Amino acid sequence: MRTPMGMTVFAALVAVPYIALAADADLRTAIQEMTGGTSREWVKTIVQTVMGDGNRCTAGETYTFSKDGKATILNCGSQGILTKREVSWSLGEDGIDKVLTLDGQKYLVAFRKAGGVHEMRLRQRSGSKTEATTDTVFRYEAE
Repeated sequence: MRTPMGMTVFAALVAVPYIALAADADLRTAIQEMTGGTSREWVKTIVQTVMGDGNRCTAGETYTFSKDGKATILNCGSQGILTKREVSWSLGEDGIDKVLTLDGQKYLVAFRKAGGVHEMRLRQRSGSKTEATTDTVFRYEAE
């Protein structure tokens, strides 16, 4: 049985807004996961500070994403100095992929939950076959 052309066009016009709403809801869910509603700290490695001078450290890197589009990056550098950077971020979509733009760099982002631990994986695609694609994994433990 053939569907009349008018029915096909009508079905397409009705379905498109629902697909767009589903994509918007999915993006809102990802933003909620990333920020916890206000802000959330994601840990790559636990920041270990040294007693005494407040900015000395031995290891660590964390990213705190705020709903206002700002991110705070704490990083223990190679000289054992804890640095803090404020950068901007946004989350969008490229087909079925979520794309995080963080300080001008683009990453594919994926979330996973296992028990009380939430995982965020940032993938930076290489520009060529001779360069490796890098994945960085961050964790957040729900209270």
